Amino acid sequence: MGGNEEFYIVMSGFFIVLLICSIFLLFYNILRKREEKVDETWSRISWLYQKKIELIPSLLDVVKKYARNERDTFESVICASTKAQELVAQIEVTPYSSEKKVEEVFKTEGILNVGFDKIDALKKEYPLLMVDARYLIIQKQLSESEKGIIEARRNYEQFVQKCNSGLKRFPLNMMQSLFVWEDSLSYGEETQKQF
Repeated sequence: MGGNEEFYIVMSGFFIVLLICSIFLLFYNILRKREEKVDETWSRISWLYQKKIELIPSLLDVVKKYARNERDTFESVICASTKAQELVAQIEVTPYSSEKKVEEVFKTEGILNVGFDKIDALKKEYPLLMVDARYLIIQKQLSESEKGIIEARRNYEQFVQKCNSGLKRFPLNMMQSLFVWEDSLSYGEETQKQF
């Protein structure tokens, strides 16, 4: 009878260890899925920025036909576009990378938006621009890109919040300390207000 008791004790211990490992793996996978969702939404934001930036040369070509004496406006938009393109290219980063890089992208987007506003203001001075089919198509694409960026930002913020708040609760906070998980970078309140 002593052999059976030892067997049951060993098997109970084995099942307890198996249960603990299963729970550990479950929470590890939860953290990984959340992290992947944050990365996925960040990639979407990056892709949409790139799409928006790629529309700038076409937009400028159309506007140049009508507004030849608006050199300063074109140069400021081209400069902002170039800077934004460089940053987006560097930002193959994940949301966990340098907070400074992420802030630079948002600042550059703000500069780009000012440039777009300047170009948009030219419509009033050059009414023929308003009826140019190519201009209208590009404007529609820019508008769709901007709506996509806003939606992607909203999704990104939700996933970041879910991921970061999960890391602060038991037992995921233990997993965070074991695997040195970092909080995802959020847009923050100041950046959200700008957009």
